[in-house]
Amino acid sequence: MKLRTLVTGLVAVALSMSVASCSKNDAQPIPATSTWPSGITETKIKDSVSALLSEYKICLSEQAKSQGSKVRAYCASHNSHATADFAKSLSKNGAAKGTDPVTCLKRFPDSFSVHTASVVQDGEGYAGVTETLGSDTQTVFFQVKQYSSFVQIVSNTCQ
Repeated sequence: MKLRTLVTGLVAVALSMSVASCSKNDAQPIPATSTWPSGITETKIKDSVSALLSEYKICLSEQAKSQGSKVRAYCASHNSHATADFAKSLSKNGAAKGTDPVTCLKRFPDSFSVHTASVVQDGEGYAGVTETLGSDTQTVFFQVKQYSSFVQIVSNTCQ
């Protein structure tokens, strides 16, 4: 009986020490808006996707005459905010036939807004873009990756 009492007492002391050390732990969860080790943030993602679309719009208007019917492919493959494989990924994004593979619309939207961005793992994330063309509104998702200090668009997904 004395041995049982001694063991029970030792277990109780060990548990109380363990609980006490946990209560002194000042570690905090990492908030969703923090910077990851790579430096990627939701703001960088939003800025990069917005810059891709703005540069794409400028290219479409400037290259329309010289590129003709290939202007969309040309502008998708000549965008400083996209990876080298971005243009190749467009054939698998679900865009309907006859639509722009980057915006997933028949032409560039009247307006667009990068409404959400998220880091899914260090160096990678996505952004949701709401596009409006006339009375139609749709969302396109862009997958991004951090390379050195730049966030570039890897692919997009039409809804």
